[in-house]
Amino acid sequence: MQKFLIGLLCLSLVLGQQIPITKTYDGISFGSSEAPFVLEIFVDLGCSDCTRDVPIFQEALQKIDFENQKQMRVIYHVIEQAFHVTAFPLAMVFNYIDEQYGKEAALEYINLTLQNQSKFTSKQSFTTLYDTIGDFVASEMSSYKIKKQNVVDACQNRNYDLASRYSWKYSVSRDISGTPMFIANGAIVDNNNGDSEWSVEDWLDFFETYTGLTPKNVEENQGVKYFLQ
Repeated sequence: MQKFLIGLLCLSLVLGQQIPITKTYDGISFGSSEAPFVLEIFVDLGCSDCTRDVPIFQEALQKIDFENQKQMRVIYHVIEQAFHVTAFPLAMVFNYIDEQYGKEAALEYINLTLQNQSKFTSKQSFTTLYDTIGDFVASEMSSYKIKKQNVVDACQNRNYDLASRYSWKYSVSRDISGTPMFIANGAIVDNNNGDSEWSVEDWLDFFETYTGLTPKNVEENQGVKYFLQ
């Protein structure tokens, strides 16, 4: 009972904290800023479900030629759940890349990290994990000429630490309980079909219902060039 009460007290302290006001809206945004339909996705880079569902979502975006439409805006929020040990430094590096190299590079980092999630494990010491992330970014994102040491430093940088914490607190304020989760114009999307998550076709039906957007004749690897790697 004592442990339960202590846990309850800790939880109430976390939830009772005011969400910090940041100078810019959380996440990275793509699409028209005037779009009437805003779809937010919350991603944990250490979450295996994200490795399955995010590419499906992005494939659907590519099919509607997302880059050349004005009806929908997509915002990616990178958060970390407490039970994914690797997610926090990965989120810090996301904030570093977004700040230093821009949102396209940050989204490329999201995709590459999810595709190579098995490289980052909780069995590694933090020192080894930072080195692994640094080597990975320097190698896989070589076109940006990102130095390994800068990535390692970002994993221990107080500003990126705070930015990641603020993103997590923001997700708590939006009742995000797992990842990936989607919010459409302020409402949580129930993207679940019984025992399975949505397919590309399910997302296309959703887009058409709420935005009127339908699949276009987009050549493979064209359209949203930085959504699919």
